Amino acid sequence: MPENALLQSLPDDERTLITERSSLVHFSALQRLHRAGEPVEHVYFPCSGLISLQMVAQDGRAIETGLVDREGLVGGDAIRGGGRFSR
Repeated sequence: MPENALLQSLPDDERTLITERSSLVHFSALQRLHRAGEPVEHVYFPCSGLISLQMVAQDGRAIETGLVDREGLVGGDAIRGGGRFSR
């Protein structure tokens, strides 16, 4: 199974601390992980696939602003104390 490169690059003690408090989850295509303005409660370290980062324009259309693959993470604001995504 592919692993997250960012997570694997951490020192053993830090990686162990994170993985002991983690669980493997699977998502379907187009599943929303966070909604703008809501608290960020989870951090995701993708092991495969891509996570699309999007903003919603004033006219309601979604605009892709970035992609996260197995070398990154999503929800890092939760690490710093439950931040919120801006609108």
